[in-house]
Formats: sequence, structure tokens, C-alpha cells
Amino acid sequence: MKPDRKAKQYAFALLETAKQTDCVKDVYVSLQSILILFKSNPHFRVFFLSRRIETEIKISVLRTLLKEAGLDLVFEFIRILNQRNEMLLFKDVVISYAEQYKEAMNLLAVTTYVADKLSHEDLAYIISSLEKSKNKTMDINEVVDPNLLGGIKLRIGNIFLDGTLRYRLESLKEQLIQS
Repeated sequence: MKPDRKAKQYAFALLETAKQTDCVKDVYVSLQSILILFKSNPHFRVFFLSRRIETEIKISVLRTLLKEAGLDLVFEFIRILNQRNEMLLFKDVVISYAEQYKEAMNLLAVTTYVADKLSHEDLAYIISSLEKSKNKTMDINEVVDPNLLGGIKLRIGNIFLDGTLRYRLESLKEQLIQS
């Protein structure tokens, strides 16, 4: 079986089990946290993926980390991957779980790029406008980019909308050159 297909199947099984135990969002947050740790800490990544470290030792350490945080389902999932020597699939499973989670929860990922942090009122207006037009709940991530002069750039799923001052000035410049 192809690794990406297997990762999707693991993610589906994990999501269905999480639904049954009413912890879909908790599993999503936990997996994202572990993935961030996995990406940012090379020691954890080496420990996580190493075949030299015995399975029982890994399971013991992971049990301590995950069980104390109340993440039994995530612990059991990682234990299964580890026992089957499929830890290399972990990152793909987390990505697939995130996609399936967002689909199941009717979420749409939106990233806003702004020069200064948006006020609560502006952010609420953007969220409500997008939710009405897309008929989905917005999962907003705000990025403050001091290189922007003003305006806003939106990434909605795989669509980019640019309403920044720089883009408007460049558009105006092109119009003036063409005429």
C-alpha cells in the first residue's frame, strides 16, 4: 500500500475513533502540538524516528508525555505506529487528519497578512463576511507583516486575495503605463 494512502487511512480511523469519544478537536490540537515539537526539536525528531531506541523505551517516554496531558487516544495511536515500524508516516497522518478534521467540522483555513494587528471589530467583520459568503466556519490565523505598507492580504484555502497598498500602487502603475 502507498504511504500516502496508508496515512489517510490511519487519519480516517483516528478521526472516527475521536468522534466516538467526543475528542476530535483535542486530538487535532494534540497532533498539531506534537508535529510542531517534531519539526522544531531535532532531538525529539531523532528520538521519535530512531529504530535504535527500543520500542518499549519510546513507549514509556511517550506514555509519560502524553498520558499526563490526558491524550490517551493520541498515545495509543503513536504506540501502534511505533509497534508497526511506521513512525515515518506520522507527519503525513497529522496532515491528513488536519484536512479531514477541517472537512468534518466545516472549517476553512484563512490567513490574514496585515501591517498591524487587526482590532477585534475588524477581525470579527472579516470572519462574519467570509462565513456568510463561503457558508463555512473560518479558522483564522493572523500574521503581522511589518513589510506591508497597509491594507490586507488574505489566503482562503488555496486562493490568495491581495488588497494591500503595494498591490494597488502596482496595479495603478501598470494601468498608467498601458494608457
